[in-house]
Formats: sequence, C-alpha cells, structure tokens
Amino acid sequence: MHEAEQYLRNPDTPNSLYVQYGGSRRRLFFNPDCERIGIINKGCRRKGTEFHDWSGITKVFYPKVTDIEGDAIAKKHRISVKYTQQALKATHTNPFIRKCLAANPCKTPYENGISTGNRIDGQLVSLKAIEKYAGSGTMNEFRRALADKRPYYSGRFDFRGYDGSLSVEVHENDNMQPGDVRAFFNKEYRNCLNGYYYLLINDDYFIGYDID
Repeated sequence: MHEAEQYLRNPDTPNSLYVQYGGSRRRLFFNPDCERIGIINKGCRRKGTEFHDWSGITKVFYPKVTDIEGDAIAKKHRISVKYTQQALKATHTNPFIRKCLAANPCKTPYENGISTGNRIDGQLVSLKAIEKYAGSGTMNEFRRALADKRPYYSGRFDFRGYDGSLSVEVHENDNMQPGDVRAFFNKEYRNCLNGYYYLLINDDYFIGYDID
C-alpha cells in the first residue's frame, strides 16, 4: 500500500492530503461512505474522481503535526453541528434525534451523548447506497415499517464485504415516548456480532453511532 493511501485510510489522520501528481500539486481525499480514495479534479474545489494511479505520485505533502492537532480538535466540534443539521431534516422523532437537535455545538458528539465517541462519528450512509446491496424489496419493506411505526428486521445481506442489516424499533421501553420510532443500520464482520452501528437521523441517511 502506498504511503499516501495508508495515511488517508488511517482514522487518526485527516481524510485529505496534498501530493505531487502529473506535474502539479493535487489533493487526494478519502470517502468513508464507500471506503474509496479520490482525487479532486483540476479547476474544482470539491468535485473529484476515484484514484488508483499511486505510481504517478512523486511527492507527498504531509501537514505539520500542529496543524493536524488543530484540525482534529476543530473537526470534533464541527461534527456535533453535522448531527444537528441532519436531524433538522427528520420527519420522525426519538430520544436520539431530540438529543441531536439540542446538541451543544461547542462539545463533541460523545459529550453531547449522541455517539459513543469513535472514528465513524458524523459518518453518513445513505439509504440509496444501502438499497444497492439490500435490494429494493428489502428497502421498501424497511420504509413501510418506518412509516407504519412497527418493528422490523431485514435479516443479513451483503454490504461491501460486510454483513448488513436494517431494523426498526418502536415505543417499547422507558426511554422512548409514545409515537417514537428509531431505525438502525448494522455493518458487521462476516458471521460475527461485531462491527459498525448507525442510527437513522432523517429520511435519507444513517449516521455513525458506535463500533463494537
């Protein structure tokens, strides 16, 4: 694995990095949603394409340690704002969404009680992306259960090399109020009960909550 790729895939380092490529300084970025690395197109600030030509990199511009530390601190606090912004789009409610709406933007997701504090904090997984692997039938059943506010479990399906599953939980315990409904997306290692766990934050996205 190229040193730049290793750097970008490390959850403890920034998810973008400048390199010398094709005779010019270019920016690579890691997309956690699809776990792929891309390169920003020339003349663009945000639009990019998937990157594979590691042999074409002639130099890597690593940020200074102090810059990384400062960016990491700022990023942790910006993430809580991301939870709030996404929760504002929700058409349903539950304790998690209410906490997101009330989150202190100056605190981390963990401090706000909306995450267990891990490397998937703020990571979004869209229902459209999941549907590509689960199938339209499973996704339609999930959406109907959510709309009808009834319990649902999809069973396991292949998701990018993991076992994926969808579930819906309704008001059945003390910390949920009548009318509450919440949904989960689990991305677990094959034939294992450990992996990555996401909560539905609005009608279109799940957001990172826990790693086990």
